Amino acid sequence: MSRRSATEERRRAILDAALSAFERGGLTGITIGALSEASGASVGSIYHHFGDRGGVVAAVYRESLTLGLDELLVGLQAAPSTEAGVRALVTTWLAWVAAHPVRARLIYDASGSELLAPHADEVSAFKTAFYERVAAWTSARTARGELRALPVWALDPVVMGPAHEFARRWLLGLPVPLEQATPFIAEAVWRSVAPDAAQSSSNQVQQ
Repeated sequence: MSRRSATEERRRAILDAALSAFERGGLTGITIGALSEASGASVGSIYHHFGDRGGVVAAVYRESLTLGLDELLVGLQAAPSTEAGVRALVTTWLAWVAAHPVRARLIYDASGSELLAPHADEVSAFKTAFYERVAAWTSARTARGELRALPVWALDPVVMGPAHEFARRWLLGLPVPLEQATPFIAEAVWRSVAPDAAQSSSNQVQQ
């Protein structure tokens, strides 16, 4: 095995150990000692690869988020219409959460953790790059009158917000089948950004 392959394998083992530790004990379960024992990597090796415990959490967070967001882009680009694309953002994300509940729970738990604070700029840049790609998709359709105009900052709270909120509650044990809730959420999101939603809002303001 080459040195590079050995390094990548060790890094992979540490990340896998972190995900397993999180599944058993949440973020507090991700300790350097637990990672060393589970992965076989020395404490020094963990610090070398990730800097500290927060660096490990940030790496698993970004890896997990990348997997989920990549799925979103695939679903979005494959959609045959604007409405289908908006709905796909909701349905694809919730399907990913159902398929990867541990990674999804880590994303939500870590996003509000102080462990990510030193990596805030990196995380922000990563999310911005993703939403710029979504914005390119929405802008073209807004120009054609197929979608209500939304600033980039609104894409997460308006389009993805309802799915995220339900996912958090579902992961905490909300006794509502995800497949039952998904179409309701997708419908609500589509109605909030459909072109006639903009006209309806305008009429309410004028009344």
